[in-house]
Amino acid sequence: MHSFLSRLNTLFAFTLTVLAVLTTGVFLSTYFEKYYSTVSIGVSKPVVKHMTDFSANRKKNDLGVLQLNLDTNLDPLFDWNVKQLFLYLIAEYVTPANSLNQVVLWDKIIRRGENARLNLHEIATKYYFWDDGDYLKSNNVTLTLGWNVISNAGRLIHVRGNGSTSFVFPAQYASSRLANSKSSGQDTIIIQRTFVHVKYLKCVPINPDDEIIDRQNDWKYQNSITGTWYRWGTTDEKQNHHIEWRVNWLNVAPASYLGVIVYLTTRDELNSLHTSLAQLSHLLSNNPRPVVIFHEGDFNDTNIQKSLAKTLGDRTPLGFECIQFSNSSHQTRFIHRRLSHKYFHMCRFFTIMLPNHPLLTLFSLYWRLDSHSYIFGPKPIEDPFEIMQKRQIQYAFIMVNEEADHYATGLFGLFNEFLNEHCLKLSPSVRQTQITWFGRYSLAMIFTNFALANVSLFRDHSLIRAWLHMVDRNGGIYRERWGDAPIHTLILTQLISRNHIVRLRYFGYMHRQEYTCASGVQEDLCKQQVQPFLKNTTLRYYHYQDGCFPSNQNLLCHYYPEII
Repeated sequence: MHSFLSRLNTLFAFTLTVLAVLTTGVFLSTYFEKYYSTVSIGVSKPVVKHMTDFSANRKKNDLGVLQLNLDTNLDPLFDWNVKQLFLYLIAEYVTPANSLNQVVLWDKIIRRGENARLNLHEIATKYYFWDDGDYLKSNNVTLTLGWNVISNAGRLIHVRGNGSTSFVFPAQYASSRLANSKSSGQDTIIIQRTFVHVKYLKCVPINPDDEIIDRQNDWKYQNSITGTWYRWGTTDEKQNHHIEWRVNWLNVAPASYLGVIVYLTTRDELNSLHTSLAQLSHLLSNNPRPVVIFHEGDFNDTNIQKSLAKTLGDRTPLGFECIQFSNSSHQTRFIHRRLSHKYFHMCRFFTIMLPNHPLLTLFSLYWRLDSHSYIFGPKPIEDPFEIMQKRQIQYAFIMVNEEADHYATGLFGLFNEFLNEHCLKLSPSVRQTQITWFGRYSLAMIFTNFALANVSLFRDHSLIRAWLHMVDRNGGIYRERWGDAPIHTLILTQLISRNHIVRLRYFGYMHRQEYTCASGVQEDLCKQQVQPFLKNTTLRYYHYQDGCFPSNQNLLCHYYPEII
């Protein structure tokens, strides 16, 4: 008979043998992989300064300043044996003192599961381009991107990307005085960052407005009166602000332009839209607010428009805004192919496009609802717009949710990059609501299918605009199915103070199969109020008493002040 220790020793030895064989198999299966990828590198605005290097011998040396454009897709490199990539951009040039000079200007670590699609436009170098002397003027420099492949098992692989670029520094030094610099404003900003960093060793944030890039996509909007189509831009907060945006209002013209209720929907959701509008008409009967329906031509039929106007009642203004999505916007590679393209368009629409539509220049606040959004209660409610105005609230919501992990791949990593670029630390709200005890992204998010916001919040706040454009350039909305909910939640918890965001708990709300009743409403009465909307007997409906999914343990659940 074998003793317990001998059996344990045999099991341990067998386990080690199996693990060794598996590790060897993983190594051999990827041994002949080359891990090559095509890289596009561009350079703009190169200048040379002759200045004192305070970080070394305090002698005057040449300092090169430039901006980089980098485009590559490294996703295919991540097979089962790749743990992470360490990227580095190398500048190579020749001087009389050295036959080969190599300087690392930029680097980045990309871990498995993070976004490996790089599309960087006019970024400053991460490290200084110092020459050991004065040989940068008129010198030809070659830039190449390389990476180390860190494997789970096996060797460390060094790879150079397929693609490089060369440029020549100017023959003259740039002015030492920033005030007399004849370079562009962008050059001046970069040079200023260099001076400050060398002298004080401090982080100097990027100017948010320098990161706003016009993607020149084909999204358009049409005026409902003139029929004129306009290109939908997001780069300048004033570019879509026409002198007078005219709306073809049905029922009656707005008596107040404090707030507007907006929908984005299709004719397939017409029945649920009627229900949603009927609930608005009932609960806001004391103070009807304008309603505008965005659509892709689904609601051009005048009979449908009149039917919806009748549902709202003749005291509620109703408008229709026809828009046109691009068929090619950001669609680099879909991971979640089962979802309709319209879903990705909807996410981008509410993330960045809606605040830049000229309709919103007429109003101070907007309330976003979906066609499956039903507000309910036994009697008319206090106007949420007036509450926001009186209390100077910037953002209001009613429910919180938790994003699925596979729909947020790389988002929190991109958020940390944004904070680093702007020299920002995680705010207390982010630490308490977006990070778990174990230091991981909590995935907690505001349920943005019901959200009220100050129009200027996502349109005019420079840092919020910079974040939204960074997300838009990344392409994660289309590639990873990033939703507007986690995108907005991250930046709101970072930049907006806790007392300027509230939860509205004084009436009930239902979205598809999930609902919550007003705070303090008993279970039986709650079921009675929501019963008219539980029409599909084959579906299971979920009641969240605190309005929090999956439970009141959601870190956002009771974090913000509540109005009951």
